[in-house]
Amino acid sequence: MKKILLLFGGVITLVACGNDSIYEEIDFQNANNEPPMTTNSFNNDSLGNAHGDSGESGVIWAGDNYASPWDLWYRDVLRKQPAYVIHNGDSEQGSPYDLLVTAYVGLAYFDGVNDGVFNDHKTGAVYPLSTSLGGNYPNLYGGSVGQEAGRLVRVTNTFTVLAYPNPNSSIRIESVDLHLAKPFPVNNPAHPGLPGEDEGFTYLNLTGPERALLYDYGKVFFYEVEVIDKYTGATVFTTFMHPEIKTLPTGPMPNPDWKPIEDMAGNHLQGTAPGGLGNLDLYYYNAGLPNGTVWNVYSNPSSGKCDSREVAFDVPVNLHEIAIPGGNYKLTLNFLQNNFWLWQNSALYLSITQ
Repeated sequence: MKKILLLFGGVITLVACGNDSIYEEIDFQNANNEPPMTTNSFNNDSLGNAHGDSGESGVIWAGDNYASPWDLWYRDVLRKQPAYVIHNGDSEQGSPYDLLVTAYVGLAYFDGVNDGVFNDHKTGAVYPLSTSLGGNYPNLYGGSVGQEAGRLVRVTNTFTVLAYPNPNSSIRIESVDLHLAKPFPVNNPAHPGLPGEDEGFTYLNLTGPERALLYDYGKVFFYEVEVIDKYTGATVFTTFMHPEIKTLPTGPMPNPDWKPIEDMAGNHLQGTAPGGLGNLDLYYYNAGLPNGTVWNVYSNPSSGKCDSREVAFDVPVNLHEIAIPGGNYKLTLNFLQNNFWLWQNSALYLSITQ
């Protein structure tokens, strides 16, 4: 049943209007170049309420501003995995550029103690990362004495997103059960037939345990984007992109639940960012809730709490909105919330706009 999305003073109402699939409503906000429903920020005080699990009509409270899909407590929920949407023009706004996009990925979560063992606090799974503990994670941890967060890997495949009206001018990369989708033919795509469903993330230079851990617990931290003139084939420029996180301690809306990631001696750890940004401070979201994120409180949507344990780089410059030289276009990187599940299954959304 297709539903129309109506927004009244922060409350979203879904109205049934026929028998068409809700596929477009859930997955094609990007097709109409619609803006994100929320800011690209994080908030533990208002996650909202939704009926997406059952597909019911009714009121959806979108929450205030938590739009990131990475939350340890919902990591293993089927069909609510992070999505990666790249949108390069449409019928209302064309694009004179083709895009080549490469991701930098790492572990999305920190367990609170940099002791060489990654613990999934929800499932109880344990992953020895240190070689001294039998681990085989030299790129994600770094040997016997390393760090559990902030080590990034440049994937070995590049997403080619050609300008509209090419059929692949918008792609969505998403798995039913993995944080980072595997490529065809071993992927389990969330939406077979959608452009991008046969794409995924490859890491030819990693160990088997590293690849498995990233598919289950990985996150795209940065994009490297090459912008190409679609008429001449010449490279216009290459840039690195990162979504805006306003609530980090150095941001304009600081939230104390962002905690520094520290080594065993209490030193603030850093991660090496691509693009010449150097070493940047690392934080993770830790509200200290014993059972993690509390969401979907219908009687009082604002009482929801987030405790995602998500890792973030403190990026000191604007990498979420970058002007393309020599024209009136820009690249933007933010989030699109899912109409039904809100921050769950939201998409990291890269697009060209004017």
